[in-house]
Amino acid sequence: MDTVNESRVIVREDDVLIGIDTTGINDEQKQTLGNRIERKVEQAFDGQKNVYVVSDEEQYTNVRNIDEQLRGGAPVEEVGETITDMIQDVANFAQRPFERSR
Repeated sequence: MDTVNESRVIVREDDVLIGIDTTGINDEQKQTLGNRIERKVEQAFDGQKNVYVVSDEEQYTNVRNIDEQLRGGAPVEEVGETITDMIQDVANFAQRPFERSR
């Protein structure tokens, strides 16, 4: 994809956290792209994983930093709480539009 500079993926148990670094697209296009990626990954796992895609610069940077720590040999326990917090934040953010529509 021309609009994706880089991506990182962290898989932990039933959760897949995908960070994408994009260029040349607005927030609405980022959301659409993230939704497309999420659907494709969910299909690849036959709906057996919780998939979260982040494209916000700060969130992407957090995913990248965690990925680099893990690749550098950091124990999962060391970054596990950060991963859990990120997934909860993304999941909560994803629920907010549904809560507002009630």
